Amino acid sequence: MERLREWVITLVCLVLRWLFTLIIPPHPGSTPQKILVIKPCCLGDTLMATPTLAALRAEWPDATIVVATSNWARPAIENHPAIDSFIDCAPTPQGGAGPLLETWRLAQRVRRGDFDLAVVLDRSPVVSLIPFLAGIPSRSGIDSAGRGFSLTKRVPALPLRHEADLYLDVARAAGCHPDAAALTFFPTGEDRAWAADALPKGEWVAVHPAGGVNPGSALPGKRWPSHGFRALAERLLDRGYGVVLLGGPGDYPFTQEIAALLPAHVRTHVYDFAGRSTFGQTAALLERCRLLVGNDTGVMHLAVAVATPVVAVFGPSKPLVYGPYHSSQSLVVHHEDQCGHCLFRGGLVTDCRNQFACMGAASVDEVTAAAQALMR
Repeated sequence: MERLREWVITLVCLVLRWLFTLIIPPHPGSTPQKILVIKPCCLGDTLMATPTLAALRAEWPDATIVVATSNWARPAIENHPAIDSFIDCAPTPQGGAGPLLETWRLAQRVRRGDFDLAVVLDRSPVVSLIPFLAGIPSRSGIDSAGRGFSLTKRVPALPLRHEADLYLDVARAAGCHPDAAALTFFPTGEDRAWAADALPKGEWVAVHPAGGVNPGSALPGKRWPSHGFRALAERLLDRGYGVVLLGGPGDYPFTQEIAALLPAHVRTHVYDFAGRSTFGQTAALLERCRLLVGNDTGVMHLAVAVATPVVAVFGPSKPLVYGPYHSSQSLVVHHEDQCGHCLFRGGLVTDCRNQFACMGAASVDEVTAAAQALMR
């Protein structure tokens, strides 16, 4: 039923794209004075938009850049120097009378901003429709299976490339000429002071055992089993490293389980910050760590953004698209041969034929070896 629904949406969007192409001519483009970047969700995806934000600012240093994002995703770019201000929007616009009414109201708020360029970094046809409804003349964005029908400059989602590179292609379509690109995050002085008080100096390895949860989306199939993280933590402790456990409030049961199963004599070298640190404080903690070992999550991208080496365990999601971006200090453990092809349009189908064997196939030995290789 899920796939049938998506196919129907695709057919409708392709028809609409054909109609929009006939009715609305492409905008010739000009030097923009006010730019709206739309990226409602999620933390990791929003971090992958930071190269595009930097490119827009470099190309048009005098323009006003406003980002429409959700309260959930905003911490990923709260202090980014390319941004002048924010517009709050829902994280995941869906169908239905209520959300469609909210979309219309958001479009009217955007209209009052008098923007001349919109950069849409989202595949949702509802999100892509906002700048059209707001009367923004130049609209660049992602066209995934016709879902960008209302855009004036459509960037195909295929062939597959890294999500950050796809966003940069949208910036190029808008008239940018990006140079070298990297994810960036800017912890505040208060964040760093908090981390210095919370975590003493030492040889620390950060471990993020959960994640994969955003508004309207829970993807537990992207998680390496907890017993793997526990065994890894024990090996790190045996080698003299301290372990920093990271996660959101909902991840505390996972980190608590890992800490509780570790030998009592090493628990004093384990600091559990799950649910106890803000996004900025987590970044400051990562700056003090030799390495992060975790799943495909926003915290993985956060580590890349603050130049902390990463070992990432991947399964149903594709490292080509969502892996550590342009990081020479990162390694991915991925058993694609075990994949049950359960990833479908950004979500996981519930009937993975391999029961997420791709994640279970990653051994403690190979994850440990990857961690040791980076720390050498």
